[in-house]
Amino acid sequence: MMQRPQIGIKVVQTQQTTVLFVEDDPRVRDVLPYVLPAEFKTFVVGSGAEAISVLADEQVDVLFTDIVMPGINGIELVQLAKRANPDLLVIMMTGYISRAAEAEAVGRLMYKPLRPRQIEKAVREAIASRP
Repeated sequence: MMQRPQIGIKVVQTQQTTVLFVEDDPRVRDVLPYVLPAEFKTFVVGSGAEAISVLADEQVDVLFTDIVMPGINGIELVQLAKRANPDLLVIMMTGYISRAAEAEAVGRLMYKPLRPRQIEKAVREAIASRP
């Protein structure tokens, strides 16, 4: 006797991509939680020190950081984060062209001001480039 195939709903669990935004300017920081669609889990912090705390407690896939910040700057943050997680995807943003060469040596660089679509596209491209 032939068995009938089971009919039903198959639930496929996918891991939500986690993005950590680091931006010291409160005007920019207040907008960042709304830039990515709900399929992304986002954290938004205002300093390198806060970012280190999140990176220690959460599995972050993409680090999207400003470069020029008081205390730990974005380049130092990326170097520290990559030591702990070499597979971390990195995107940096800046309004200062003078930091370009240094930043491009450690990750993708985008220039401010950025539009929400540019940020989402950059995050998706970073994820797609993951080996």
